[in-house]
Amino acid sequence: MSQNFFRQDDRYRYVENEPVDNFITGEFLVNVVYGCQVTVTNPGSGRQKLDVLLQVPRGSLPSLNGKYTRSHSLTLEPYSTQAIVYHFYFPREGDFLHYPVHVSRNGRLIAQVDPQAMHVLLTPSSVDTASWDYISQNGSAQDVVNFLNANNINRTNLDRIAWRMRDRDFFGTITELLRARHAYNNTLWGYAVMHSDVDAMREFLQHQDGFVAQCGAYIDAPLLTIDPVIRKSYQHMEYKPLVNARAHRLGPQRKILNDRFREQYARLMNVLSYRPLLNGDDLMSVTQYMLTQDRIEEALDFFGKVRPGALNARIQYDYFDAYLAFYNDDLARARGIAERYTDHPVDRWKNLFAAVANQLEEIDGAQTRVADAESRGQRQDLLAAGETNFDFSVESRKIDISYQNATRATINYYVMDLELLFSRNPFVKEYSDHFLTVYPNLTEHLTLDPDTGEHTIDLPDQLHNSNVMIEIEMGGV
Repeated sequence: MSQNFFRQDDRYRYVENEPVDNFITGEFLVNVVYGCQVTVTNPGSGRQKLDVLLQVPRGSLPSLNGKYTRSHSLTLEPYSTQAIVYHFYFPREGDFLHYPVHVSRNGRLIAQVDPQAMHVLLTPSSVDTASWDYISQNGSAQDVVNFLNANNINRTNLDRIAWRMRDRDFFGTITELLRARHAYNNTLWGYAVMHSDVDAMREFLQHQDGFVAQCGAYIDAPLLTIDPVIRKSYQHMEYKPLVNARAHRLGPQRKILNDRFREQYARLMNVLSYRPLLNGDDLMSVTQYMLTQDRIEEALDFFGKVRPGALNARIQYDYFDAYLAFYNDDLARARGIAERYTDHPVDRWKNLFAAVANQLEEIDGAQTRVADAESRGQRQDLLAAGETNFDFSVESRKIDISYQNATRATINYYVMDLELLFSRNPFVKEYSDHFLTVYPNLTEHLTLDPDTGEHTIDLPDQLHNSNVMIEIEMGGV
């Protein structure tokens, strides 16, 4: 068992940047909060159930919700240690005895610490001239600078040198030192207003969240610049994939049916409403959100206003340029941009431009390829591209068929008595599968060219003036 005292506001000292208990072995001071750390260890193999009697020193008062005397019950497992801490302070000077910690088991005293006399003074008899408390209040300006250069600033109470910041030269020296150490103290930087230091005032105002919150989402003034991205009040987001519920506008106003995207778009519009002019990054953000909404014409218009030389990064601009080249039918431009990023070191961007190149090859007739083998979506797209798929339309007595991955097709014609059919079932379209139970009036078998993807045939002459249901079967579809 051990009992040690420490000063509450100076509990640890640091050795090789590791905290070590800074126990007091000498005198105590009036009106200073101290702590007593009692450590009890069980070095044996049996469990110990103990009662520990604690008492503040004579002449002191308990602090931090402590009591004059209390008994603490604890259970010590084999080979374990527990620590108990209580606090007190001396309201006056003098010499006082301390009733030490006593440990009992089953009502019988088994251990105690030797009594200790405590010498309490109004002022310390010796001063540590190397401590921050002394240097900050009594050292020279150079002593303060030397201490800050040699010690961990995060463990130093910088507010203690605030009274020195009235000196213009000292203010400049300290703020420059703290900037170099990537440290900021609001109290010290507040003196920038007194010294009319514009750079320091800008730093000071950036940290005044309450004041900044009253200045809107964006401002660019000599003393304050508010960037919502830097302040994390707005974050640009990507929505991938996002399939819009409607391809065309319904009603007089355009509506965004995806709630989360609508909220994000509204946040962007709120930020942009504070700007007198949109810069390149703003135009790029608007371009992306226009594309996300399938508003292609507006996206092209905003993108045309972007000056790529003014952007912080060029790669996003080039990707938009290649993407929008498909809508401008400028495939050569898209191909040239994609080729520049063939060996790009960042996989994410490399794969995006590879997808552009693959799309161009597919347009030229090549097979569909995957740009990112680890992308589940691209693998699913590749599998879907290998499935038989087709569509057709009947117009001017011709059947136009568009298809992929098919070499043969069967066309069945069912002649209908429309008047009789409607009288029996007005909604025949919902029951078109019923035609599968009867033989068609006419069947044609086609051989398709897998490379062209399109085929046109004439409607048989005998069916020109008939009501006909046409069924096409191709590759099991």
